Amino acid sequence: MEEMYRILFASPAVEAVTWWDFCDGAWLGAPSGLLRKDSSLKPVYKKLHHMVNEEWTTNYEAMTDDCGRLILNGYKGEYTILANGQTIRESL
Repeated sequence: MEEMYRILFASPAVEAVTWWDFCDGAWLGAPSGLLRKDSSLKPVYKKLHHMVNEEWTTNYEAMTDDCGRLILNGYKGEYTILANGQTIRESL
């Protein structure tokens, strides 16, 4: 599972991934969910949560140069920038 998600995340052709069963047993009784039937977290949920919310999340603090510029190399997505008391939203 981990390698599959890494391949999908790295591909610019992938816009979304669909996971059909959130809990085990939802489709033909198969144990294919991210949670067990009792709603406890499975290792796959914990790993996916870690990858999305820690590995693939950009948290960055920096100062601009003398011209007020800042270069950020981050993941593609939406960014919220706080500067001089203002909130700016940008997409990469």
